[in-house]
Amino acid sequence: MRYVIILILIILDQLSKYLAVINLKDKESIEVIPDILRFNYVENTGAAFGIMRNSQWIFITVTLVFIVVASIYYEKKVKIQRNKIYNIIYILIIAGAIGNLIDRILNRYVVDFIDFYTINYPVFNVADSFVCIGCVLLGWQILVLDRGK
Repeated sequence: MRYVIILILIILDQLSKYLAVINLKDKESIEVIPDILRFNYVENTGAAFGIMRNSQWIFITVTLVFIVVASIYYEKKVKIQRNKIYNIIYILIIAGAIGNLIDRILNRYVVDFIDFYTINYPVFNVADSFVCIGCVLLGWQILVLDRGK
């Protein structure tokens, strides 16, 4: 079942990026919440905040290694424990990693379009959101919920 959910999340990410390309590329930004949030098309050849621009093979290699290691860890430890939070964490982070990996392989850049410009936050996408939410949940699980065990 987790693979079906991962696939659905990847499709959601890729669909959102497709919509961003057809509705935003070479066009004006779309204001969603005035002075806070807009949809703004960006082709990101780097990582967060645009660091390590044009290092696609590094990102692709690291992502593939991460997916393999996380999947092995999941199969050996998390799946046996049947911890629902870790299942959700795995699903979110893997789906986000694969979503951006697809862009890097096909385009040599990642399509970003969600722009909280008031707080000068980097433009991001749905896959980035999956990874960030998964990482926050992971931190919460390790620092708060697992701490008492």
